[in-house]
Amino acid sequence: FYPRAGRMYVHPGAVNEMIFVAQNPTERPMKAQAVPGITPGKAAPWFHKTECFCFTQQTLQPGERIEMPERFIVDQDLPDDVKHLTLAYTLFDVTAP
Repeated sequence: FYPRAGRMYVHPGAVNEMIFVAQNPTERPMKAQAVPGITPGKAAPWFHKTECFCFTQQTLQPGERIEMPERFIVDQDLPDDVKHLTLAYTLFDVTAP
């Protein structure tokens, strides 16, 4: 599970898109749930996801590779001292046993 681009530059107020790639390395269907994180944490109120694979569970078939979009807006009122945001996602296998 990884972002297609490692770094991007955004303009506050504009809609931005980042693509994440996930692959099921197993021989069975799996359900996955992404849990987001953002640093610095104080920037979270100004980061608005409009579309995210983290909103729902993703089903991947054996060996399947998928690209998942995230669309977001960084609010123009982001504090001036915040120059960089780091997004991190953890992808959990939530397939029922």
